Amino acid sequence: MEQIWGTSSWKLNYTKYEDHIRLNAAVTRDRDAALPEELFGLPVTILGQGMMKPFDWASADPSECIELISSPEGPDDKWNNRNIRSLVLPAGILRVEHYALMNCDHLERLELTDRDIDWGTSPMMNCDMLHQITLHQWRPESRTLCYLCRELPQELDITMMQTELGREACKARLLFPEYSEIFNEHYSAHKIEYSIEGLGYPYHHVFRDRLFHFQDYDRLWEKYRSRSAEELTPAVLAWFRLRWPRELSDEHREAYRAYTAPRAGMLMDWIMEHGTASDLHDLLSGIQPNQDALRQACDTARQMERTDCLAILLEKLHGEVPRGRAKSYSL
Repeated sequence: MEQIWGTSSWKLNYTKYEDHIRLNAAVTRDRDAALPEELFGLPVTILGQGMMKPFDWASADPSECIELISSPEGPDDKWNNRNIRSLVLPAGILRVEHYALMNCDHLERLELTDRDIDWGTSPMMNCDMLHQITLHQWRPESRTLCYLCRELPQELDITMMQTELGREACKARLLFPEYSEIFNEHYSAHKIEYSIEGLGYPYHHVFRDRLFHFQDYDRLWEKYRSRSAEELTPAVLAWFRLRWPRELSDEHREAYRAYTAPRAGMLMDWIMEHGTASDLHDLLSGIQPNQDALRQACDTARQMERTDCLAILLEKLHGEVPRGRAKSYSL
């Protein structure tokens, strides 16, 4: 099998066409992997049916296989797609065939370019841990977001990136709460009962003609907030809209702010675990946690060794501490 250097380590079985490459089988030893954008100067445009399932490499035609090497192989490395935690798809993908990523059951994060993709049947079957998706070059008129939300019922944290003035930036980040569809078969009555559990179904199906509208998403808030038994997920959902307020009306801005303000403590903890110091700074610019919440957040930052966040919290705490009565002089 031919070996070349790549950004990630892969064994690939491929079909080479005149102007593109189809990947028939792929296995990696990396936890964080990126499929190649091109091979032999041709763009990778098709992920084949069942591409990530076990493949008999010993009997494959060597002329149709290639190994990409990103680093020397270690003694504990295993060529097993079930070890993948994050995966980046090639930007030129046009078709993802049936069950292409099936059984990547530890996959948590997926990155892809937002374009018109021909999706096969259940390409992400059994990817139950997948919850973070980044859409690069996001287009409001695209139907990719709709497809992903309807295909994956679990909680989804979706970031939409766009390039403006030569730099890619986050234009929106949305949380889609989870739901589940339950099928119960009654053998004696030859009957199947169908039910939906969880409050996320309206969010995953908020699309009109498979297109996303921020106003429709925000209109779901009041019913979701009033029916949710937990507080963290709604608080994160509301904070995402405040942090990246694309097409956010004044009415919904105030509704989201009213919910997040008394839950600042749990949001600060969540950001220190999952977010950046910039996120924390933005949160504290919009709400005013009390001193006890700030002191507790400082303790959490010390335990997590988030010195970047601790500096912001201490500055906020110092600003909230009364500095005593100001002295004045008259001459």
